[in-house]
Amino acid sequence: MLSERQARDVIRALWTDWDGRTGAASDKAAYYDWLVANKPQVLHFKISGDKKQRIMAWLSGY
Repeated sequence: MLSERQARDVIRALWTDWDGRTGAASDKAAYYDWLVANKPQVLHFKISGDKKQRIMAWLSGY
């Protein structure tokens, strides 16, 4: 299991290299779905609250 910080760093790095980015508002949700299907191991971390929303915030720079 990853720490939250490790997961954030890996998920942001993968986002930078992800070929599915189009500039659309839906990119972050599509990326999350891609993670679920292709990199589920990076989603194995503990947080309180909604994991998808947290990842969306990370991708937005918060």
